Amino acid sequence: MNTVTLQIISPHIFGLLNELQKNNMIKIIAFPEHPTNTNVNVRLSEKYRGAIDRKKGRELLNHIETIRNEWHDTL
Repeated sequence: MNTVTLQIISPHIFGLLNELQKNNMIKIIAFPEHPTNTNVNVRLSEKYRGAIDRKKGRELLNHIETIRNEWHDTL
């Protein structure tokens, strides 16, 4: 058997995990006491860190800034 560590992003997954365990497909080793509150204190910057590379991130920020300026100029 292999052990895998997962970071749960959506609290809705806990129902699916329970179903998988009930059907003897997985074994849950540790479960948080309050699964719906697992990401309450996680900053979005940390939650999505590494989702896109730095170069693309900078391009996206520049694009967003350009769009905001264009929008502001039209008002």
